[in-house]
Amino acid sequence: MSMEFAKKYIREKIEEVGLDENGQIKLDFTGIAEEAEIKQAAQELGYEVEAGQEHEGAGVYWICKEDSERKIREFAGFELWLKGDDYAAICEAGEKPDYDEYSVPYLVAGWNQKTGDNLTEDFFQGM
Repeated sequence: MSMEFAKKYIREKIEEVGLDENGQIKLDFTGIAEEAEIKQAAQELGYEVEAGQEHEGAGVYWICKEDSERKIREFAGFELWLKGDDYAAICEAGEKPDYDEYSVPYLVAGWNQKTGDNLTEDFFQGM
C-alpha cells in the first residue's frame, strides 16, 4: 500500500470515531500499510505513533496527538502514563497523573514495586 493511503485511513478513522479523552486512537493497519509508511503518514498529519502491545495484534498502532498524554499500561489498580518523551506518571486507576521526568530503569522499578507486575525495560523499546 502507500503512505498516502495510510494518511487517508488515519484521517477517516479520526473523523469517524474521534480521539479518546487522552488524544489517541487505536487503529489496525493490517494489510493497509507498513510501519514506516504509518509513521510518516502520522507525522505529516501532526501525530505520534506507538506500536500496540503484543496482545493487540501485529498491525495495531496507537495514533496520538504529539506530546499527548497516553496511558500505556494498567495493572493491579494502577495506571502508567507517558507525556511526550520526557515525562511519566504512575497513579491509581482513575486518578489524574502527576508527571515527572523519568528514566526507564527507575520507572520500571517503581512500577513493579507498586503493582507487583513484571514489567521489563524491553516494554519501552520503540516508544
